[in-house]
This record gives sequence, structure tokens and C-alpha cells, in this order.
Amino acid sequence: MSKKIIIYCYFVVLYFGHTVLLQAQSPEPNILQAGFSIDTSIHQITSDDLGRLVLRTDDKTLFCYDGYEIKPCRTPGKNKYKVDITNPHVRSFLYDNPNIHISSTAYYLDQFWIGTTAHGVFVLDEQNKIIHRIRPQSGLHDKHIIDLYADDWGQLWILTKKGGLYSYQKKPFGKSLKTPFGTVECIAMDEDNVLWIGTKENGLYQYTEANLFQKINYSNTGEPQNIKAIQIDNRGTIWFLDAQEGLFSYDPSKGITGYDLPILKKIRDNALQDMVIDPGDRIWIATSKQGIVLLQHDDESILNLRSYTSDNGLSQNDIQRLIKDNNQIWFITKSDGIGWIDFDHFQLHFFDHIQNNIPKEIKKMTINRDGDIAILSAESIYSKNKNTQKWVEHKIDINKAIKDIALDDKGNLWATRPSGVLLLGQDSEKKYFYPYKNTKRYAPANKIAVFQNQLFVSTDEDLYSEKIPLAEYRPPKITSLSIKLNYETIDSTKYKEHPSSTIQLKHNQNNIGFSYSGIQLAEPKAIRFSYRLVGISDKWSRPSPNTDVQFSHLPPGNYRFELKALHALAPHLSSTVAQQSFRIKPALWTDVRLKLLAVLLGLAFMYWLYKIRIKKIKQKNKEDQEALKIKNKILDLERTALQLQMNPHFIFNAMNSIKKHLRDKDTERSEMILSKFATLMRDTLEHSRKDRVTLEEEIELLENFLSIEQHSGSTPFDYDIVYREEDLDISIPPLMIQPFVENAIIHGVRKIQAQKKATIVVRFEELGQMLRVTITNSGPPYDPSKKEKTHISLASKVTQERLALIPNTRKKNIEIKNITDPQGHHIAVEVTLWLPQIS
Repeated sequence: MSKKIIIYCYFVVLYFGHTVLLQAQSPEPNILQAGFSIDTSIHQITSDDLGRLVLRTDDKTLFCYDGYEIKPCRTPGKNKYKVDITNPHVRSFLYDNPNIHISSTAYYLDQFWIGTTAHGVFVLDEQNKIIHRIRPQSGLHDKHIIDLYADDWGQLWILTKKGGLYSYQKKPFGKSLKTPFGTVECIAMDEDNVLWIGTKENGLYQYTEANLFQKINYSNTGEPQNIKAIQIDNRGTIWFLDAQEGLFSYDPSKGITGYDLPILKKIRDNALQDMVIDPGDRIWIATSKQGIVLLQHDDESILNLRSYTSDNGLSQNDIQRLIKDNNQIWFITKSDGIGWIDFDHFQLHFFDHIQNNIPKEIKKMTINRDGDIAILSAESIYSKNKNTQKWVEHKIDINKAIKDIALDDKGNLWATRPSGVLLLGQDSEKKYFYPYKNTKRYAPANKIAVFQNQLFVSTDEDLYSEKIPLAEYRPPKITSLSIKLNYETIDSTKYKEHPSSTIQLKHNQNNIGFSYSGIQLAEPKAIRFSYRLVGISDKWSRPSPNTDVQFSHLPPGNYRFELKALHALAPHLSSTVAQQSFRIKPALWTDVRLKLLAVLLGLAFMYWLYKIRIKKIKQKNKEDQEALKIKNKILDLERTALQLQMNPHFIFNAMNSIKKHLRDKDTERSEMILSKFATLMRDTLEHSRKDRVTLEEEIELLENFLSIEQHSGSTPFDYDIVYREEDLDISIPPLMIQPFVENAIIHGVRKIQAQKKATIVVRFEELGQMLRVTITNSGPPYDPSKKEKTHISLASKVTQERLALIPNTRKKNIEIKNITDPQGHHIAVEVTLWLPQIS
């Protein structure tokens, strides 16, 4: 049997002497012979509520056909729809043909189909008033028609007296555009629905709605014009690539513009392979010698932005095809697979062929606007839905003969082969369409393109146009849905007469199965089922021809099983959803009251642990507070000790100064020093009892201290205290600054030679929540390696420890550094003290 013959099915059912035989379908005729035996008494065709074909016999016996088998049934058929024979067009037909006797009529594909007793079937187009006859060449071999019936699946059934049962299903494909050119290389459609066709030998054509082809002349060389690609930019300009002569653009207002680019001159000689334009109107050109060229154009000029070659990332320079995606440009190399370049960063990426189990030798790749992808290799076809990461391989026996592929907007995959067009569905389900060049043979199909829900298929000598024929399909129907409990049919359980509402099941009845069936009479092999178990997942399963599913060890809860039947080649066509709800009750030991009691006991135990924990925390806090009090007491004692260490030294110097001025009979100065000394002693005692003092009080204490030291020592010095008036109310820890000022006098100004003038500057600055105190003094440089063990050094240590215990202080709160001039000569020593402000 020829490969063109599609085996439909053979069934033989014997019942009460009636024999029914379904035979084969050839791809070229439109009539399928179903063929009853000659002794049959079937006299009428109709259908039931499930869409099955019902065959009615003379003795009122009914046979049902569901696409797979014919068997007796009790289902009453629908009332058959008959076209009124008084229709003026039908009456006109009868008037013109008085010797023709009508046996039945049907309304199918917007036409009147008229069955006769001796002349076969006539078809009357009501709109155009055209009559043609279904002849034996179309497959109808019996002229005595008993009945006609149009079913729910888009096909017409013809019952004859001797030839049996036939079905008619419209499957023509393609309307010839009667092209004046040869082989088509590429096709594009602009916003005005003008079709642009690039040919292999004759250049560029446009096809308008007036069904006229117009050649676009752009070269006078006389050489064959091989258009490799056509693209349309955002401004509506038509760009086309000639394999030999380079890049051109066409604008109705400007005409043809050629671009003599140096980068393209180097790589001509049929090395220009493909072209795409990205959303930014940048032009990408694939070459077989120099990789990928990226161009940018404006109204005046065009320039080369960059090139991608084997020198800067490409695996090879032979690039065969370019494909535009939403975010990147895909490229196909000659022998090293595919990759892409993103629009944003212009970076190269390469497809992992090993991980995705796809060969590197790629012939074609196509992407629709939703992001679905299909790849044609030398051995197979691979496709991937935008919502999945898994590639599906379409294993078909004619894959080596496939020349081109395309994806429509619904994700359907179309392919061309020498004998026509192939539509691939899920699980490699396929359907064939045959564009005819004449009545004797079909034309080999080459290129295929999809624009606005319309297919364009080219042959060696012609171009065909056809709307995507998915609208002719009919959704299947679900005929049964049964349940199994713990792997037994529900008929063997107490739920035999289960209602359509929710079934109540025990906790151990948690292995639930479902068996189901459906019908798609015109194409029974195209039926698929998809289901979901609401309560476990809201996602539908992948469509499958399987007719049962099992769910094991379901937890207690409420569930709803939903089922729908789909057409394999048109998954968007689905049946109404059949459903069954059930509830698995929880076991006794999972009762809510037991759970509540366990929760209460658990909460009581947690509360007991909480109380113990709080008690331990309080005890620890009490111990920490006691330790802190002891530590604070120690610090107070250290502060008092510091003051006691400072006072004898200071009293000794002050008394000597007063004694000297009295000996010199300088009574006024002696009284002044004595007055300041008394004030200083009083302030020191008062500050030692406080936790904080104001900056104004601290400055007053420093003023008295520096004034006494200024008159007590042998080395004269000047001092200055710098501050802002608004900072005088700041509160700081007491007795922190004076030890460092005293240190500046002892180790700084008093070690300066007598002829040099010494200075001490104390500066206060508020910085956020801190007060920065800077003490700058003349004197020898600070040498950290020579630390003198004086009471001043001890005071510095105690001060650091005190600051460390005060919140919000810096880790490094005392800094000492030497100040030098630009020539590196020492000038002074600077001590920086960071004190926290106390609120």
C-alpha cells in the first residue's frame, strides 16, 4: 500500500445479521468510504447527546460509532435536521433537473448537499448559486443515496444503498497566489498587510490585496538577484539583503537606497546569509566568512557598530541564520550549534547542547512572539513551550525530508515536506495538508511563514496562502468518568449508588483512581485528556492519551477531581469539565479535640519553661546589678584617689608661688593667686561629688587651674580656651580634662628653654553626641616608647577606663600625635579627648 494512504481503521461487528465495515482513506480524495455490506438494512444516520454517530435500522435497532468501534446501543438519536426542500435554490435545482429524485438533504459547510436516488450527491452553494456533483473520482462509488447527515465534528456522512457508509471531511489546503517568479527565499508582511517576497533568482516582489505582484527593481547588473532576508523597521522602511550586492532599503517616498559599506564589500560573493532588525532599529547581518556584523542607521547614513568573529568570542565565522527574540538575537552556526547576543550588553552566550540533548547541527530555528521555540536539526524537531524548560523531541519518520518550520501565535508547530504541510501536535501527533498545483499531483512545499493567523507556503513554482485551519476542528467530549476505591471499582463497594455530590470516605480509603473515556468522532486518535486534583494541585496535567490515573495515600481533606478532553492538534479546544468531589475523613486519633488537648498541654509546658527562664534571668540581672554597683564604687574610689594624688602636688606648687610673691612683697598678685586657689579647691571638691558638670563649669575650673600654673612655674606660657557660647550648657563627665592639661604643662611647656615662648590651647567642639576636646601645647615631641610613670600617666589610664564604662563612647577616645610644619620640623603636641554628652 502506498505511503500516501493513511490507515483509518477496520472493525467488523456481527449483531443480528448486520455487518459494518470501516475502510481506509487516501490523502487526495475527500471522501472516506465506511462501507456497509450490501445486505444491511440501515436507513438513517443521526447522533446522540454524546456526539456518537447513531445508525438506525429498519427494525429500530441502533448501532453507535465512537470513532473506534461500532456496537449496539440503546441511546435514542437526536431529531435529524432536514433542510426545507421548498428553499428557492433547491426548488430551482429541481425545476432545472426534473428527472432527478431527491432522497435526503443536509446543510454542511454553508452549502446545501442534496442526495438523490440515481445521480449521487449534488452540492449547492446558496450564496454563489453554484452546483457541482460529487463524482466517483472523489471516492463516492454508489449513486443511490439513502441519507445525509452532518455531525458535530465537522464531517458529512453519506449512506448509500450498495456502497455502504461514506464520510466527507474538508481538507483542502492553500489558495494559489499565481506567482510570476521562481523559488521563494523569504517572506515578510508590513503593517498594511502588503506581502514582500524575496526570490532566489528574480529579486524582490510585493503582493497587495488586489492580488497583484509587483517587482521592485534595484539593480541593473543583470546578475541573478538572490534575496536572503527581508526586514521591516519601526518606521515602516523595507530592508532587504542581496547575497551578492549587499544591503538595500525601500521607502515609498524615497524609492530604493543601496548602501556601499566597506565591511560588506569584503564579504560578498554570496557570503551574506541572513539579516534581522532589533527593536532599536539596529541591523544584524549574518555572513559565512566574517561572523555577525552589527549596523546602526539614521536618516542620513549607516555605520558599522561592531563585528562578532572568531577573534572576539564566536566559535566559528560561518553563521547561517539569525532569529530575533524579545530580548536577544539568536544565531545558528554551520556546525557548532546555536547561541545568542543580548540587546542590553551585546554579550555572547552559547546554548548548552549537551545538557538539553540537542545536536549541534541545526538547520532552522523559529520563535513566535510569545517566546515558544522550535529547532529543526538534521535528524529531528525539538520544541519548547515558553512556560516550561523541558525540550520535546518530535520523532517522525519523515524528518530528513522536512525543509522548513514555523510557529504560529498559539504555539502550533508547522513544517514543510516534499508532499505538503505537516502540523505537529503533542506527543508527535500530526496532521497533513496538501497544496495542489493541479488535479493530478501535489506540489513539493519549501518555505513556510506565519503572519496574522495566516500561513504562507511556497513550492518550487508557486506560493499558497491559507488561514490557519484550526477553527475547523471540534472539541472532543467526555463520555464516562468512573471511580476506583483502593484499586476496586466503586460498583463493588457501598458507594455503588454514589450521588454526584461529594462522596464521604474513611481515612483508610485513600487510594483513589479514576477511569475515563472520550469521543472525537472525526479524529479519534487526536483525543487527549488533562486532569487536576484540586486539594493537591491547581495545575492541569500535561495532555495524554492515557484513560486512567491513580492517587495513592491521599491525606485527609476535601478533594475535587476535574477532567477535560482536548484535541491534540488544537489544545485550546477542550470539552466541558467533568468533575467528581470526595472527602477523606481524618482518623479518630487525629480528632480536633485530641489535637486541642495536646496543644493546651504543650502551651502549659511552654509556659512553665518560660517562668523558669524568667526567674533565672531576673536572678542573673540582680547579680549583674550588684557587680555593677561594686565596680562603680571602685571607680568612684579611683576618681577620689586621682583627686587626692593631684591635690598635694598642686597645693605644693601654689603655696610656693604665694610664698615667692609675698617675699617679693607683691601683695596684690599673692592675693589673686590665693583667691583662685581657694576657688579651685572648692570647685574640685564639688565636682568630685557629681556625675556630670556643664561645659561652662569645666571651663571655669580650667581657667583657675591654668591661671595658677601660669604664675607658679618658672617657664612662662600663654594659654587660650576656645569654645562656642551655645555649647556652654553641654553636660560632660567631671574632672576628665584637667589631668591632660596638667600633663601638657609638666611634659610640654616646662621643658622649653627659657628664651622661647610656650603656649597651651584648649579647644571644645560639639560633633553630634560627642564633645571633642583638643589640647595643643608647645614642647618636645611625644615619644610613646618613653612613658613616664607619673601620677598624670596614672590619671590618663583611669580616665580611659572611666570613659570605657560610659555608654555611647568611642573605642578609641584618647589620641596623642605630634604636629610638624611642611619641612617636617616639630611644632607642638596635640592630645584629642572624646567625651560623651550626658543627657
